[in-house]
Amino acid sequence: MPKLYKLLGVQIVDPSVTKFFTSVVSQMINQRENNGMIRHDFMDLLIELKNKGTLENGTDNSAIFSDEDKQAAKEIELDENIIAAQAFVFFAAGYETSSNTIAFCLYELALNQEIQDKTRREVCDVIQAQGGKLTYDAVQEMKYLDMVISETLRKYPPAPMLSRKCEYNYQIPNSNVELPAGMRVIIPIYGLHHDPNYYPDPARFNPERFTKENKRTRHPYTYLPFGEGPRNCIGTTD
Repeated sequence: MPKLYKLLGVQIVDPSVTKFFTSVVSQMINQRENNGMIRHDFMDLLIELKNKGTLENGTDNSAIFSDEDKQAAKEIELDENIIAAQAFVFFAAGYETSSNTIAFCLYELALNQEIQDKTRREVCDVIQAQGGKLTYDAVQEMKYLDMVISETLRKYPPAPMLSRKCEYNYQIPNSNVELPAGMRVIIPIYGLHHDPNYYPDPARFNPERFTKENKRTRHPYTYLPFGEGPRNCIGTTD
């Protein structure tokens, strides 16, 4: 698709926005490098990649990174334009996906009074137990709210699909199908999330799907609102 856009001269982002982000990122990089500033944030990682071509201790975990991943990390070449593009995606995706998830969650709570009441009771009880303060630790105790949000992300995933490139020839287990290196593989997130084999009555909003017991009955890769593996969404948390 990006190649088609380039061929047709289609610009997804307004040129003035591109110019603004490129200018802001360039100023930020110069300021940090000239003054030795370290913020321990996403931009620091991109600057380190630009200067060193890889991240220190970033690809040592063999359980996550294949040999191909490690080699690719050594061959990364970032310039300020690529960093600006990454920063823009991080900024845009962080706002839109979060706001949409909140909107869909509130919509489902409005339609399902019983679920709304149960969620509200939990929130009120936890806050009361925390002395009336809404803290990070308090939110961590809201298990049912977490189930509600997980069900929202199942029914309304931020992205309907993922696109990945096959890095080497791969034989699909228990089949005669082989994926050649270089082939694009589409992972149908929306389809997986609405497959009745994994989620019975998928159109129904049911947070109980995400109790610990029910999650253990499903393959973890049937739930991919943030993707999975070393290239999953940077905004995901455990």
